[in-house]
Amino acid sequence: MDLYSAAKRLTQPYVFTHATQPHDLPIAARGIIGDGYTCALVRPDGAIDWLCLPRFDSPSAFGQLLDAEHGGMTTITPVQRPFESLQRYDPGTNVLETLFRVPNQGVIRITDFMPWTDDPRSSIHEVHRRIQCVEGEVDLEVIFDPRFNYGANMPEMVNQGVGVLARGEGGEHLVAVLSGEGAWQAHPS
Repeated sequence: MDLYSAAKRLTQPYVFTHATQPHDLPIAARGIIGDGYTCALVRPDGAIDWLCLPRFDSPSAFGQLLDAEHGGMTTITPVQRPFESLQRYDPGTNVLETLFRVPNQGVIRITDFMPWTDDPRSSIHEVHRRIQCVEGEVDLEVIFDPRFNYGANMPEMVNQGVGVLARGEGGEHLVAVLSGEGAWQAHPS
């Protein structure tokens, strides 16, 4: 797929219903964000289903794209179905915006990016996800379910008050921080 076709696709809405499954979406449905050392794939339903850290050749932290059951992912998505989703990049950047239109509720914008640096000594490898309610009031589901080493091991999840720390068997660490209103609730997998 050429860049023009990919950019055109980003302006066409996806409609998500209760019947829509992640495997229904082609790989081309995902946006990509990156920091020059690694990248994440962002589905139009708000899920990041591929991320390897700290480099492109590192084992995955989110790998649901390859293994729907054990691969792990993180998501910010509307609770109510159906909803419509549009994605686009901020002009001249790889900052990805996903817009959710939820009938009878409102509109949410998620802005995803990974801070860029050309100095490997200061590279922290973070994914930033900003949630803005553009119109109305929309209930969101937030899931943080990393699986290190291509889903081979389930991390220990530690509630840190404003966030959750995932600790892998091989010393891997991944943190999710949620600011604003909301509550953390652990769901055993």
